[in-house]
Amino acid sequence: MTPASATAPAPVRRSPALPWVLGAILALVILGLVAATVRQSWKSAGAARPPVTLDRFSTVMPFALTERSGANFSSDAELRGRIWLADFVFTTCPGPCPQMTARMAELQTEIKRTKGDVRLVTFTVWPEYDTPERLTAYANKFQADPVMWSFLTGQRSVIYGVAIKGFQLGVGDKDSAGKPMAEGEFIHDTRIALVDRKGVVRGYYDGAAPETVQKILTDLGSLLREQPKG
Repeated sequence: MTPASATAPAPVRRSPALPWVLGAILALVILGLVAATVRQSWKSAGAARPPVTLDRFSTVMPFALTERSGANFSSDAELRGRIWLADFVFTTCPGPCPQMTARMAELQTEIKRTKGDVRLVTFTVWPEYDTPERLTAYANKFQADPVMWSFLTGQRSVIYGVAIKGFQLGVGDKDSAGKPMAEGEFIHDTRIALVDRKGVVRGYYDGAAPETVQKILTDLGSLLREQPKG
């Protein structure tokens, strides 16, 4: 028997909002599972679709330059049979070059799963200044993995030949009137190029645009299906 002086415990009241909260949480969990299933189905459907055939442009001729490590770099030895992406920058560029390199850094993160089958190559358009040491410092700012991403310097005639004749990209140290530009100033194309396993350019992309990465990854997926690793 409870003494008359004892105070009875207060009744526990159930919040009328609690069932709604629990119901909302359950609904979110269900929606998450459904979304995951849809994503997986979309990926499976995408893998089953026939590859989109990309355009074909110019063919990049074999070349030999110097990598940021100081080692000789031969396109035949390093790139033959691989898919690769290329751009042309210089380390003191105050304009689009840092944006272009940032796009390449984003791509580096995405293509790690290819385990070296897809490579990144950055050429300097000011090789007299951009020594291997300067290229190394520049590459380190973007955490460029030397296994996946090469930075190349060497003879200007070779680099410009690769850009103009191989990639059909504009590069030069003269203005539109043909007058020499000030030291450290250059005209160079700001596009990133996608090259297939046979050395053929298959796409060009605005290197400064944030949406470029997704466009490249989409086309890269098509190219990998068209030309699977042998």
